[in-house]
Amino acid sequence: MEEGDVMSCGCPQTCKFSEDLVCRSQTIDHLIYDCSILQDERDRIIGKISRHDNWPINKRLLGNKYIKQFTHFTNTIDFKKL
Repeated sequence: MEEGDVMSCGCPQTCKFSEDLVCRSQTIDHLIYDCSILQDERDRIIGKISRHDNWPINKRLLGNKYIKQFTHFTNTIDFKKL
């Protein structure tokens, strides 16, 4: 994607990609926490993480404490669905 492109995953929310870090962060947050298309994948990671921590969990913990689970989450995303 390039600056100005619109990301649409079929959800009501869309985000224009730009050099603005806030926009990128909001898009990542949407995919991790809100995207209805990824609900099945999210339910699986929530099930694993909620044994130890409360969901929603911040991205720092996802990238540090739960990197294995988060990597599995991202690897199971079918980007053709988005």
